[in-house]
Amino acid sequence: MRKSLLVFLALVAAALLMASCKKGEQQSSASDKAPDFTLTDVNGQAYSLSALRGKVVLMDFWATWCPPCRMSVPELNKVYEAFKGKDFVLIAISADDYGPGLVSKLKAFGKKHGVEYPMLPDSMGVADMYHVDGLPQSFLINKDGFIVDRHMGYYPDMASSYETEINQLLGK
Repeated sequence: MRKSLLVFLALVAAALLMASCKKGEQQSSASDKAPDFTLTDVNGQAYSLSALRGKVVLMDFWATWCPPCRMSVPELNKVYEAFKGKDFVLIAISADDYGPGLVSKLKAFGKKHGVEYPMLPDSMGVADMYHVDGLPQSFLINKDGFIVDRHMGYYPDMASSYETEINQLLGK
């Protein structure tokens, strides 16, 4: 019985180690070309990923009903302000149900929560293209259009982590 328990624990530990290694490899790999899309923000400005080539892009998937998404707004505002005017773009793609009234809902949310960066309703299923499986979820895309990192969830001082990564991608 004791030997079986030890074997079981060893197998669980090995599986966890392999999963964490795989996750790390996935996050640090720049081998996935970011799927292109064109979406229009709540103010009518069109954003096409291919048109943003040459810039570092932080793409945040979120929803108005998601408490961790609301908590991340001040952190994302810090990142937006830190890199404003540089070769960087932050866009927030709403995973709220697309339909009439969503633009008004997003504008009201932005005003209430002080969102400073562009908010785009997901009118073409971009979340599906990126296999978003939880919110908030962000993708960091390098100047050549490759996904270099994927961030899941909210954590305090996430702006600091983003700023370090973005500075590296900007060559600073």
